[in-house]
Amino acid sequence: MEPWDGPASVTFCDGKVVGAVLDRNGLRPARYWVTKDQRVIFASEVGVLPIDPANIERKVACNRAASFS
Repeated sequence: MEPWDGPASVTFCDGKVVGAVLDRNGLRPARYWVTKDQRVIFASEVGVLPIDPANIERKVACNRAASFS
């Protein structure tokens, strides 16, 4: 198994709280956007969904071995 094998992140949700943990090597970055209508889009690539730029409240690039919830 190579260091870059495996998922870029592991995400979880209990219906109220969403969270994610990045891969330990940080070889595949992840980003998340929070929209004004309270959606969170988390992906390793930007532009995975067509989001109106006027609807984006916050853009965050996650660091290696980071987590968010």
